[in-house]
Amino acid sequence: MHLTAAPRPGSALDTLLGRGLPVRVDASSQAVRDVRASAYAAIDGDAGTSWVAAADDVRPTLGLQWPGRRSVTGLDLSVDPDTAARRPEVVVLSWPGGRRSVRLDSQGRARFAAIRTDRLTIRVEKAERVASLGFDGSITPVGVGISELRLRGGPDLPAAVSDEPVSYACGTGPDVSVDDRTYRTSVTARPADPRPAPSYVHYDHNPGFEGPPFVRRGVCGT
Repeated sequence: MHLTAAPRPGSALDTLLGRGLPVRVDASSQAVRDVRASAYAAIDGDAGTSWVAAADDVRPTLGLQWPGRRSVTGLDLSVDPDTAARRPEVVVLSWPGGRRSVRLDSQGRARFAAIRTDRLTIRVEKAERVASLGFDGSITPVGVGISELRLRGGPDLPAAVSDEPVSYACGTGPDVSVDDRTYRTSVTARPADPRPAPSYVHYDHNPGFEGPPFVRRGVCGT
């Protein structure tokens, strides 16, 4: 049986997308439940996607981890002009054994003495004052955002997810119930494409499986 499955935003999907990437990244919050607005959007090399924190996250954080210690000597943050987000101006960098406050220039860049580490947490302490103005004149707060992040001397970025089809293991797709029996499914999808993907039923009974990163959209063939 073939189904069409859509990505379900959440930690399971983020973990799945992060497999094989040289950097692991997470965020304290995100404004919308869409993988294109998750923490990975800040390192994917696509200026059209941006991580945007929730508007009520007053000091949002972005955490990065990579294999092997490196000497990080600067960072570059950018926010796409078309993204409704506040550009960071002052950030606090934290790593095992240290922390440092860094002010970014008008281009979102900063250079500093080397930080030798294999992980870094970036907490935004101050951001530009920006709000969203509706057609009716209403003003809505917007969150801090980062379209692209680079670490000078750090891991190789961007870390774009693959555009090639990948087959994920049985259990990554949605459960399917037929005649009071529950079946697990596998998924074949392009990680860089958030559109619905084909899902294939595996006929092994497993009623206890929960929380796959894809959800069923409808049967497309048998």
